[in-house]
Amino acid sequence: MSKIWMPGGAGGGAGSDECTLVKANVPTGLKAVTADSDDEAVEGTLDTETTLADSQALSGQTFLKFNPVTKLFERRVGGMTNRGAVTQELGAGGSYTIPDGFHNGSGKVTAKSLASQTPGDSAAGHILAGRTAWVNGSKITGTIPTQGAATITPGTSAKTAIAAGRYASGDITVAGSSTLVASNIKKGVTIFGVTGTFEGYVSDTLYFYNSGTWSN
Repeated sequence: MSKIWMPGGAGGGAGSDECTLVKANVPTGLKAVTADSDDEAVEGTLDTETTLADSQALSGQTFLKFNPVTKLFERRVGGMTNRGAVTQELGAGGSYTIPDGFHNGSGKVTAKSLASQTPGDSAAGHILAGRTAWVNGSKITGTIPTQGAATITPGTSAKTAIAAGRYASGDITVAGSSTLVASNIKKGVTIFGVTGTFEGYVSDTLYFYNSGTWSN
């Protein structure tokens, strides 16, 4: 055990050759005879100033802290929570507030897999060309072609308004005619859903020419 002689006591006391502490072991502001003081009481050089608070030492752990009032080292008990290894899994846009306390460096914050956050059953053929989407963790570029606005004029054969697998980016219009009425269509004939009623005569007086044409 180290020996130190504090001045001020009665009796002869000990000399430097009987002490094992040196000035560097004695707190500043205190005097003592030390192994390196040549039997003289000298002020120590140990800097006891510390900023460590109880909350900055691990809970349950002890440390010594110098009390400048009592001039004594006091035993203190830490109060910092030991978090150990904290783990957390985050989804897209998620956040995690790191709790205060001690972390041992083995904790890990991970992100959920992209596939688990982008479930779906779409394929390129379900998405417009040039558009992209994430499906089951993979980025897909669409292939559906677009078809602009168009006007369809009916004729004697069927016309396709918009081809299968295309996306109409504008109005597809079927042209109409104000003359598509029953009275202009031969009786019994149906044109585009209109059944004719014309029976081959006119209400006004007509003249027949040799050329086979009619005239008023």
